[in-house]
Amino acid sequence: MIATIAPGVVDSHGDAYDPGAFVDSGTAVISQWSHSSVYSGGAIPVGVGSVQEVGDLAVFDGVIFLGMSAGRDTFEWLRQRGTEQEWSYGLDVLKSRAPNPAELRAGARQVLQRLAVPEVSPVWRGAGVATQTLRVEGPAPAAPAAGGDGLDAATRAELEAIAERLRGQRNSEEAVAGAVLRLVRHQAEQRRAASR
Repeated sequence: MIATIAPGVVDSHGDAYDPGAFVDSGTAVISQWSHSSVYSGGAIPVGVGSVQEVGDLAVFDGVIFLGMSAGRDTFEWLRQRGTEQEWSYGLDVLKSRAPNPAELRAGARQVLQRLAVPEVSPVWRGAGVATQTLRVEGPAPAAPAAGGDGLDAATRAELEAIAERLRGQRNSEEAVAGAVLRLVRHQAEQRRAASR
């Protein structure tokens, strides 16, 4: 869960949310830690997913790339931390409004009505109210491949291109989504070829 969007709830940045703010928010990459794929030099993302509104919650559902050593480390960290792990997300505000008097009294500086969410990240303390991991599913991380992180040159190049797009075009969720989709398709082809 990355945000509580209930009426009257204001996060530590002074943002409140209207219902529907996260609808069609786009594909998001997962940073290994604290927005490292967007800031801190643009590290390679470790996964991909999307945000859905479920009642009064914004819930991120994603896949971590276990074929990468950073992905395995992130998966294990999340599995060990469980519901104590908090989250944050990078956002582009597409539409907002001024807070009403009740929202102002609650501390809101703006009310977000429509967002693009290009990146999600585990952090020590999320800005949102009660952010947490709801569940971590999947196999135990595989042992690293001999001689490195197990990435082939094409996968590494695609991940580096995603990181570069995030650095250079923060407002272009379509470019990032397209690159991530190509990467996911490439990885699926690799898995099919390996299982033959």
